[in-house]
Amino acid sequence: MIDAMRHISRRLFSRFSIVVVLAVLTVLLGGGFVAYVRDVGGVRSGLPPVVLRFDGQPVSKETFLQYVRLGQLTYFATPEESSSLSRDNLYELVLNDMIANYVLFAAAADRGITVDDAEVQKAIEEMRKRDPDHYAALQHAVGDEAAIRDFIRRDLIIRKFLDAIFESDPIVVTDEEIAALYAAAREQQEATDTSLPELAQVRDIIREEILRQKAMQRVGQLVAQLRPQHTVEVLWQAENSS
Repeated sequence: MIDAMRHISRRLFSRFSIVVVLAVLTVLLGGGFVAYVRDVGGVRSGLPPVVLRFDGQPVSKETFLQYVRLGQLTYFATPEESSSLSRDNLYELVLNDMIANYVLFAAAADRGITVDDAEVQKAIEEMRKRDPDHYAALQHAVGDEAAIRDFIRRDLIIRKFLDAIFESDPIVVTDEEIAALYAAAREQQEATDTSLPELAQVRDIIREEILRQKAMQRVGQLVAQLRPQHTVEVLWQAENSS
């Protein structure tokens, strides 16, 4: 049960980075994901050459598909989960995440936040050491090493920006919140006639989960606050759109 809760916690953090947009804050640079890439080659014809424009700058189909493949590394733990989502739903999810990524990156750039080559190289080396299969999966999703470096640089910049936001206004998790979530989990477990570890055994895991949920919420609020400052033109439409 403890391992299952850790898995849920990792997936939540992975989802947070996507809400932040394939910022891959924890996907490229963190752990706790399954390296699975679904082939999207068969759906390329459904995309225009330029998928969206952000502040007048075009985002090509090729760039969008890189984010799609990265999204599939992040959203899903198994091929079955990926297959359960329609192409249009996946595209809409990734488009929203891309836009959030661009919004956060623009905010970081406005603050003058930068990342040098040494920081990028360190992140790559740590990634390769932590999980060699991780880097191979990213190569499949993104392309060559230069493209991966660009993604990592972008994500490190966004990470620095968010770190500064959270440092200036830290997220607080109270004992009462931990107890409430544990009580809700115990109620659910009793309904399914299964066991749950004592609170002392899972307190840190629950605290981490609440922390990540609050981080997701705060990042979402931040993106919603910053997005009106930008012009976003989406040029792709789902097939079932009117």
